[in-house]
Amino acid sequence: MLLNTLHATKVKVIDGDTIEILLKNSKSEKIRLLGIDAPESKQPNGKASTDNLKKCVSNVDVMIKWQEKDRYNRILGKVLANNIDCNLKQVEDGLAWHYKRYIKSQPQPDQLSYANAEFFARQAKKGLWSDPKAIEPWQWRQRDKTKQQIKQQIKQQAK
Repeated sequence: MLLNTLHATKVKVIDGDTIEILLKNSKSEKIRLLGIDAPESKQPNGKASTDNLKKCVSNVDVMIKWQEKDRYNRILGKVLANNIDCNLKQVEDGLAWHYKRYIKSQPQPDQLSYANAEFFARQAKKGLWSDPKAIEPWQWRQRDKTKQQIKQQIKQQAK
């Protein structure tokens, strides 16, 4: 159950699953959209995912329902703009995966809605599902980390 609520009028979209909000006390908070994982900015569909989230939150008051923070101290939240669940919209539009890492933090109705949304987006080949070789962001991040480690080793060996 998502017990806490935040309201924001100023929202900055970082990527397809992260926003930063400005609160009334001028404090900012990073919000990781609960239940989804969007393509990284450099991945195929990364920009489309970011743009889609911008459309959802632009020029409206935004409410965030949340329960906990992740290991990076970001709030794990459900972002609502004009009563539209922006997290769910990302999945429905084929621009994010239903991310099960924090599934226990997701209310059960949301777990079902997001799973169904991903299923139907896949069936319709929407967004990232139009590419049969789409790489999950968590795998892409791991590949990128491995590439960076190899580059670092090569640099050290060249010295």
